[in-house]
Amino acid sequence: MWLFILTATGAGQYRWSSYRAKLGLAEATWLDSDPCFDSLGNTDVKRRVGYRTFVEDRVAAIAAHQFIQTALDRAQLTGNSLFIDEIESRTVLRIESRGPGGPLKTRN
Repeated sequence: MWLFILTATGAGQYRWSSYRAKLGLAEATWLDSDPCFDSLGNTDVKRRVGYRTFVEDRVAAIAAHQFIQTALDRAQLTGNSLFIDEIESRTVLRIESRGPGGPLKTRN
C-alpha cells in the first residue's frame, strides 16, 4: 500500500510518513533512531540527501515499472516518439497509444 501512496501523492504528503521528519522538514519526537537511516551518511545533511535519493529512485522505478506493465498489457510500444515513428515507417502501420476499452455504448 505504501508504494501506491508514494507514487500517488508523494512521500512528504502522506500523513503517517516519517519522510518529512527524516529530511528535517518536520519534528517527530515519536520517531526512533533507525540504523539503516543512520548508515546513509556520517552527518545529518549526508543522511538526508541519501534518504531523499533512495526514496526518489524507488518512486521512479515504480513509475517505470507501471508504465512498462501498462504498455505490455495493452500491446503498446514503450519507446519515445522517434522510436515509434521509426517502427511506423518500417512496418507501414499506424501506431497509437490508447487507453483501455472501446467507445462507450449508448442505450436507446
